[in-house]
Amino acid sequence: MKLDELNKKREQYQTEGNILKEIEVLREILIETEKEYSSESDEYIKALNELGGTLKYVGYYDEAESNLKKSLEIINKRYGDNNLAYATSLLNLTEVYRFAQKFNLLEENYKKIVAIYQNNSADNIFSYAGLCNNFGLYYQNIGDMKSAYDLHLKSLDILKNYDSEEYLLEYAVTLSNLFNPCYQLGMKEKAVEYLYKALDIFEKNVGTEHPLYSASLNNMAIYYYNERKLNKSIEFFERASEISKKTMGVDSDNYKNILSNIDFIKEELAKNSNNNISQNIETNQKIELKESVTKEDLENIKGLELSKRYFYDIVLPEFEKNLKDILTLCAFGLVGEGSECYGYDDELSKDHDFGPSVCIWLRKDDYLKYKDRINKILETLPKTYLAFQELKESEWGYDRRGLLNIEDFYFKFIGSTNPPQTINDWQKIPETALATVTNGEVFLDNLGEFTKIREQLLNYYPEAIRQNKIATRLMNISQHGQYNYTRCLKRNDLVSANQCLYLFVDEVIHLVFLLNRRYKIFYKWANRALLDLKILGNEIHKLLQDMVFSQNKIPYVRKICKVLADELRNQNLTNCESEFLGDLGVDIQKNIDDEFFKNYSPWLD
Repeated sequence: MKLDELNKKREQYQTEGNILKEIEVLREILIETEKEYSSESDEYIKALNELGGTLKYVGYYDEAESNLKKSLEIINKRYGDNNLAYATSLLNLTEVYRFAQKFNLLEENYKKIVAIYQNNSADNIFSYAGLCNNFGLYYQNIGDMKSAYDLHLKSLDILKNYDSEEYLLEYAVTLSNLFNPCYQLGMKEKAVEYLYKALDIFEKNVGTEHPLYSASLNNMAIYYYNERKLNKSIEFFERASEISKKTMGVDSDNYKNILSNIDFIKEELAKNSNNNISQNIETNQKIELKESVTKEDLENIKGLELSKRYFYDIVLPEFEKNLKDILTLCAFGLVGEGSECYGYDDELSKDHDFGPSVCIWLRKDDYLKYKDRINKILETLPKTYLAFQELKESEWGYDRRGLLNIEDFYFKFIGSTNPPQTINDWQKIPETALATVTNGEVFLDNLGEFTKIREQLLNYYPEAIRQNKIATRLMNISQHGQYNYTRCLKRNDLVSANQCLYLFVDEVIHLVFLLNRRYKIFYKWANRALLDLKILGNEIHKLLQDMVFSQNKIPYVRKICKVLADELRNQNLTNCESEFLGDLGVDIQKNIDDEFFKNYSPWLD
């Protein structure tokens, strides 16, 4: 039987960790399964899930989504949506969105899946352990390490009941997943212990050329980077990259991310002019940067990285020593106003607001209760760190750094102490404010209150609002660039033509943010931020740069509009074949699945 042969080949490639070859076979299995069993059979559902769940690892997100949505439709038609088969397919689809960084509704999906398991009295079975693992990775993505830690531990507890070689790899995966939350929560020794255990299991059971082994090598590289053993970190990243290249391909996000990490660390090493520090790195000795280190040695350090080191080296140990009872009530990080919160600060940025600083958030009642005690301890902290002056308070205003309360912090940006609940709530909040309140990094949040609001905002706009905003951008782009720009040039009105071009650029950048489900940031950083956006970010950035330096900008306007139109059709946001973006905007607007926004004037955004 052909299926038997294909399944053996798939098993072989799976064992070897050759994901690209495995996908080729899985596609064949899907075709043959449909022929042999029908397109509504349990076997076909399984084949859709196997293929969809594997495609995400190499970045084939659209194909993965299509297969898994098809699986959900079949399951719902045959069995309804309150069974473990439906939960499995929904989890696979949700994981595709997580890999693609489409965070909208992720938490809602995870909670729905949990509810299905609970409804079926299955919240202590093997597959539930996998769900806890995936849910934990989501919380890692958004910076809620305490929630991630609890979920991975839950997974570990379940897997301990499955004491056999059959489940050993899943157990090792959970150990590896625990590394980052443990490390970030200050349990360094435990983190390393988990990681070495995972590596040992992978090495003995799948070998050293498998993606699972590569993932743990990647975590080990991160560990050495955080410990400032940079050459050792590169060594582990390079080992991971070779495995990723062979098993996932050079076009996979995994491989590209590893290479990016290697380049970043090499740049950091190249900029380090201190020979003694370099020698310590080479011999894998712990780098202990003292007060004697000059600003010249660290002239290229980013504000966020500086503040993160400051937190773990200075602030957290002080809390653990003198404020341990309050530590569980606090969230720590760097979020809010300033280029350093986006990671876009440079040499020019250091003329103001540069220095080690941390935001400490408490609930308002805890803030009022403990502020004097906390501030007393904060006053005793060193006035400098790594030769940089401690930044206790922004020169641009209060409540940007230091001790803050959660309610006032969010009210400052979104006008409420709670996340937006209605369409009207969302419409009131400026998009740049949403970008500001979700930037930066949460270093530690034991209570989870700050992160809970943050993650709901990170889930992004409801789809109806996003589509309406996309339609508006398209109408504006067509007006400013495709229509009025050339007309102003024909009239020799260069001032108006330049106005058109500025508005065109602004709307194009905004649209790229919307296509990536990211809030558009303040205009002076928006062009730089394009380079961080996976969908069209680099391509549009280059086209805009080339256009600015070109005498004849019209061909670039046309090219940019074509690239945007192709992507909109690729995302199935429109089937309109017109190259005039205003037509695409009208088409998207009329197809919005919300009567309010279907009739909402684009000029009101």
